[in-house]
Amino acid sequence: MSLFSKRRISSIAKVNVSEVKVANVMFISSSNAGLGAGPMCTNFYLLVREENGKYYELFSDRKIERESDKKEKSSDEHSPDFTSLSFDKPYIRKIEPLTNYLRNPKLKAIKLHLLFDFLLCLNVEESFEKLDANEE
Repeated sequence: MSLFSKRRISSIAKVNVSEVKVANVMFISSSNAGLGAGPMCTNFYLLVREENGKYYELFSDRKIERESDKKEKSSDEHSPDFTSLSFDKPYIRKIEPLTNYLRNPKLKAIKLHLLFDFLLCLNVEESFEKLDANEE
């Protein structure tokens, strides 16, 4: 998956903080990593922007669908609804404004390279939490 390969980012470029959202994303890999346990599912974070009710990854401008948009109604009123997801494609599970994560929520603009660093730290922190949970 090459989310960050679409466009070059200037280290001095800034974005409006109010336009950036933090998305918790689920990714189902078609690879089973040789374990034979089937597809692997992982969660991580992406920074997205919203445009006309659709979400686009901030750095590559690729469209990212919400998991809830993939829910389909059953034709039978007694059968449960179901969700149809594809392999090797990220789906947004939860989305929050970037301001929820900032020390200074009144900040208006932020440099893109700082957002990339923030995203990296957020994903590393998530990975360490999973490792700690597995050790218990």
